Amino acid sequence: GCICLEQITAEPPTIPGGFKLGEKVYYGGPSRLSGHCRDRLIFGQLGEVAGRATSTRAGSLRADLAVFFPGNEDASDVKLTEVSRLLPVIPGGYSVGDLLFYAGPDWAYCNGDRLTYGARCEVVGRSCQGDASDDERVAVQLSGNRAA
Repeated sequence: GCICLEQITAEPPTIPGGFKLGEKVYYGGPSRLSGHCRDRLIFGQLGEVAGRATSTRAGSLRADLAVFFPGNEDASDVKLTEVSRLLPVIPGGYSVGDLLFYAGPDWAYCNGDRLTYGARCEVVGRSCQGDASDDERVAVQLSGNRAA
């Protein structure tokens, strides 16, 4: 068969983050659909490292790992900040599915999503931006918005 050049190497391949093929990891990002098969990524779900990521996500953002989660048809490409060897915890004592209200200033994103003071939102995971503030944020889905 034919293989894309980006999927072969003359040297033994490495997996980002020091992960090993088959290693168990937890998904710590916001629960969402993944891939063309409508597979789901669920906060706190245990999966198995399947190798390096093979596609780009969200335009120019590069995913790092391919992880297979039980019940999904294919491995999902995820960023290193979205996986952990330990069960992830949502800051503030919140849980997936908790319903909250947004109490910050109104904000509009370039993709058309909006944050409006008093808007109802649902907790879908923890922040996975990879900066020093991830322990001070939660990932939420606001009604009518596309992204968490």
